[in-house]
Amino acid sequence: MANNHHGLVPFKGIEHLCTLSPFRPGRFARLFADLPPLYVDPLVLHEVGKAGGKMEDKGAPSLTNKVPAGQIFFGQFIDHDITLDDSSSLTASNDPQSTENVRTPTLDLDCVYGDGPGAHPYLYDVDAGKLLTGTDYVDPPNPADLRNHDLPRSSMKGKFRAIIGDPRNDENRIISQMQLGFLRFHNTVVDTVAAKPNAPTGAQLFAEARRIVTWHYQWVVVIISCGHYAETGLLTTSLPMVGRYTARSVWGTMNPSYRSNSPRLPIGSATP
Repeated sequence: MANNHHGLVPFKGIEHLCTLSPFRPGRFARLFADLPPLYVDPLVLHEVGKAGGKMEDKGAPSLTNKVPAGQIFFGQFIDHDITLDDSSSLTASNDPQSTENVRTPTLDLDCVYGDGPGAHPYLYDVDAGKLLTGTDYVDPPNPADLRNHDLPRSSMKGKFRAIIGDPRNDENRIISQMQLGFLRFHNTVVDTVAAKPNAPTGAQLFAEARRIVTWHYQWVVVIISCGHYAETGLLTTSLPMVGRYTARSVWGTMNPSYRSNSPRLPIGSATP
């Protein structure tokens, strides 16, 4: 497969989305960089945050009954698709303008596709233009093997680490299965496109399947997911910009606990 696909060539248009500097795209920044820092007397903060203070919630939690629970994890997935900071530390003062965003803020599913088959071939059945799933590691084929329902994993040192575009998408069982859903969606689209008359092959087949998957994902983000939180008129005029960790922090406050229908072992266990 030729290596002229997205991932090994510069992304055109990123400079219009990241305008901090034409020479430093993909950096985090402050929303209101020109505002002076807010200083609050530490005694005031202590008073507000103390037990029984103004910040303590004394009533029953007010949970939404209008937003599907799955949206919370989809918000986490979006967060992983548009932001990744692998350089700053909670134990040090970090300059956001010097912190590189490893992800692209363009909803292009690089958390699924990585940098493409050329740069990350271990994510792919390159010849078929498909993404690997746990099923590809079942040998000989066995329908009862639970790996058929899991991400591809490395068994080095008994860690069973997921082999995916973003390791954060294996943080819990639900987000792990969502990642697997996208892998299977891409592979199904490859089969669908390949079955059409005069279908593309090779790199063109992969590129077309990725385009279809990405456009469907972007439509779901803008129309369905953001539609739960914004008026329709806003969505038809602009795409809400979700900041670093905002997706997870907003969606993650809506439900305190979840139940899984599956009795399977936790993600990362020796038997997925």
